Amino acid sequence: MNYNSGDTQFTIILNNIIFGTTPTTGFYMDVTDSNPVGDVLTIQMANPTPVDPMTFVLKDGGAVVIWPWQ
Repeated sequence: MNYNSGDTQFTIILNNIIFGTTPTTGFYMDVTDSNPVGDVLTIQMANPTPVDPMTFVLKDGGAVVIWPWQ
């Protein structure tokens, strides 16, 4: 896409997400930044349930997930 360089290119807002079960072998989220050169893929959670994701967030390629408890 050819966005204006001064525009926000992509925004994801995850508010009040509820993960109803705790993973056994999986994850709440698997986030991959497939182009780690330049801007970092960052996802910020707002009011998620559970409050603490423990080890159930997988990040790769420099991706960042901000969970409020951190």
